[in-house]
Parts: sequence; C-alpha cells; structure tokens
Amino acid sequence: MSNEILPVTYERIMAQLRADRIPHVLTAQTGPILAVPLPAILNYTISEGGGLTVTGQWNRTLHTSHISAARSACAEYNRTHAGPALHPQMDDSGAVNIVGSALGWTVEGVDDDQLRACIHDTANQFIDASNFLDAQFPDNWKEGA
Repeated sequence: MSNEILPVTYERIMAQLRADRIPHVLTAQTGPILAVPLPAILNYTISEGGGLTVTGQWNRTLHTSHISAARSACAEYNRTHAGPALHPQMDDSGAVNIVGSALGWTVEGVDDDQLRACIHDTANQFIDASNFLDAQFPDNWKEGA
C-alpha cells in the first residue's frame, strides 16, 4: 500500500478490512460493522474531519439484578484501561447490555499503515474489554464452568 496521506473515508476503512481479511457482517451508511473474534460487534463511524469513533456491544446480556455489579465492573474497567469506555444500558425487555465506545483518531488524514494500526488497536481494545467482562461475569453455560 502507498504511504500517501489520504482522507479517512468509509471506502478506505472497508478496503482495509477486506485486505486484512477481517470479516464484516454488514455495511451501514455511517461505516462498516465489523465482526471481530470476540463476543461483540463493532461499528466504525467516520466524522467529516476524519475522526473515527468505534462503538460496540458485548454479546452477552445480564439479568437486571446484575445492574449494580455491571456499573461497578464498568467503572473499574474505565479507571484501569485507556479504552473503550464501557457503560451498562437496559434494553426494552429489562436486560442489561454493556456497550463501549473509543475514539480512533482525530487527524484529518492518515497513511495506510496508520489506518491499519488504528483499526487493529481499537479491535484489540474491545477484545480486552470482552475478556475483562467474561472474567467478571462467568457464563455458567460454557464448558467447564
């Protein structure tokens, strides 16, 4: 790939995901939604200035009785990790979902190597968050649990 500085665009993000063989499960108008090897789905949104915001949701839900524990776990994670910022939300059915968001960069242009590093670093942050949540809230249905 070229080291030419180009604007951050939806097309460049998609091209990078394809080049790195990172499976994307669907495409949204604001940016690609990416399936990464963790129990979460990430949505990449690009601002007009080239800023990248990545949001994701842990694929497991918790019973409402765990809302206090979820708040505490998210606060602990947010104190000890650079990103993504985690917070619990209740959905319409009363289940607790944990969502996170991270800012990828705020410069107007990056080269292809910087774009690749940003995509991978952000995905790795969500992997770390997922591993942390899995440890805090063990899944009793998993083998060996």
